[in-house]
Amino acid sequence: MPSLKYLIAACFCLSLGVFLPLPALANDVIFPGGGGVGLKPPDGMTILKGPHGFEDSKEDAVILIEEFDVTIYAPRASDFTAETWKDAATLEQSARPLKLPGGKEALLAVFVKTEGDTDYRYWAMISRNAKMAAVVLAWAPAASGNYFETEMIKALRSIRYRPSHSLWKKRKEGPFILGSRAGFFAVQTQDVNKVIMVNWPEAGQDQTEQPTITIEFTGYKNAPTNIKNERQRVQLALKSVHDLDFGDIMIASTESEQDGDVVISASGSDSEGTKMTLEQITRFGRKGYVQTLCVFRPELDIVERCNEIGQSVMIKSNE
Repeated sequence: MPSLKYLIAACFCLSLGVFLPLPALANDVIFPGGGGVGLKPPDGMTILKGPHGFEDSKEDAVILIEEFDVTIYAPRASDFTAETWKDAATLEQSARPLKLPGGKEALLAVFVKTEGDTDYRYWAMISRNAKMAAVVLAWAPAASGNYFETEMIKALRSIRYRPSHSLWKKRKEGPFILGSRAGFFAVQTQDVNKVIMVNWPEAGQDQTEQPTITIEFTGYKNAPTNIKNERQRVQLALKSVHDLDFGDIMIASTESEQDGDVVISASGSDSEGTKMTLEQITRFGRKGYVQTLCVFRPELDIVERCNEIGQSVMIKSNE
């Protein structure tokens, strides 16, 4: 699977004009994860576990879908230039209009990147309607005999929206606000108190090996006075780490910051015995606390990205 380390920014920089109201959804459109954006994948693809999308593991072909609030459209569109890709991949087709059903338009870019001995072709598109926006990134080996340009373009053109299921609409109802994503991919969750994020796939990695971030709000069981001082905040944060479903948990460091946050670095073994690094930030509010937990393999250098996300989470003032 091709590396997206340098392509995340490119994917986020595509743009599309405003959509008219959508017609009735086709029966063959699939909304992975029960989210607000779906499409009809090419034959041979099944729903991807983890990120929203589809895959053909035998062909190493993938379609990823991430939905956004519609406000991301303008800033992403303004950054959409050939300069974005020059150090990441070979731009095969510059951004061009893509006709969607009902006269809607989109911008699509196609580029090629070599991973090992394999050339991969990417199709990247951003779209929006009046209430939602979505980034769609698809790829397959350039020499694939099953995933030609026509099949991928047909899948992209089938994109449909259902705002009533929008992840970000649900998130706005929750007790915290997520600021930075630091290149992570939000996964649909039906719980307004919780959101799960995964890293964009990397070359040759199974999805179960991908770093994950869980952000979850927990209300105080009795009253906010049960967290009275720094010692109690640290105890709560430490207990949360030890209660995780990991074996051989070892605490590397615990820091209580001036703003009241408790930052813990630890390690543990997952259910398959794989050693993992755990980074947790606990932030306290009047009625509860929000914890950002990042889990990743020790050899990955993503601590700064984890901290960026954790520090960007804000508990709403009434919480």
